[in-house]
Amino acid sequence: MMKNYYKERLKELGGKNINADESPKTKEKKRKEAFIQIVKDIQNIHNRSIGLADDYNIILLGYEDQYFQIIEDLIVEMWGETVAFIIFWWIYEVTNPKGEENIILDERSGIEYRVNSIVQVYNVLKKIKAFK
Repeated sequence: MMKNYYKERLKELGGKNINADESPKTKEKKRKEAFIQIVKDIQNIHNRSIGLADDYNIILLGYEDQYFQIIEDLIVEMWGETVAFIIFWWIYEVTNPKGEENIILDERSGIEYRVNSIVQVYNVLKKIKAFK
């Protein structure tokens, strides 16, 4: 909505032949930031649930399961199955990113990539062209 407002204002000021759009670099930066924030948010929600189970023996799996399924489905739709698989591997299985050897295997080339942060995960997924 706001984006269209600014485009219309630019056209009013510069004439109808003016065209303004985000640069590919800006779009990529926004996509990377969104990816990182989404994964961190899901990770925080998951960790809070684990904390409740560990500290207070409160198990929310039956309650949360459907929400996580919706989130997973949306991620598959937005970025594809490969990216979703790596995201949920990172969230559910990588418990100590800096202390473990975490490897993403590019099945097409056979190259292994070591990752220790969600930023590195994103960069590898981009490099191997895993995004939908």
